[in-house]
Amino acid sequence: TLVPPLILGISEETARYAGFKLLVKDPSFGEGLTYGAGHGGIESLLLVGFNVLMIGVLLLTNPEALPPDQLLQILGIPIYQPLLWIYESIMKMIVHIGLSIVVLESIRRPDKRYLLAAIGIHTLLNFLSISSAGKGIIISEMTVTGFAIGLAYWTYNQFNFGSKKIGSQS
Repeated sequence: TLVPPLILGISEETARYAGFKLLVKDPSFGEGLTYGAGHGGIESLLLVGFNVLMIGVLLLTNPEALPPDQLLQILGIPIYQPLLWIYESIMKMIVHIGLSIVVLESIRRPDKRYLLAAIGIHTLLNFLSISSAGKGIIISEMTVTGFAIGLAYWTYNQFNFGSKKIGSQS
């Protein structure tokens, strides 16, 4: 269903927009990059980094503290899986940076179509990620990677071709 991804897209991009409007005094390209990296970094740290760290510490120091079923599940995780989690976190950080620049453009131009585009991109990414999850981790990661590459390319072009407007509102 499209409803949960749409709700996430609307709430996250609207919050990003409100954050830029209320917290960022100079809506420069650098501020957009920093805001996106912070958003993506915090999400990665909380959703992946903290969990991997805690599991690692428990396995190294006190594995008997885990219920036997859970310990078996953790030990059954393929060795490459944590690397995929890290890779996905990097790709999602790139996505967050790109979406931050798209939302920032809705303020700098000002043109709400950029905010609507960010909501649409976010919704589509979440929908496709959920839809592809049953097809295997590689398909799901390729989906996120495709969006990351597209947004990185767009962001790079905004920086390169829009360099005269970096740091200004026009």
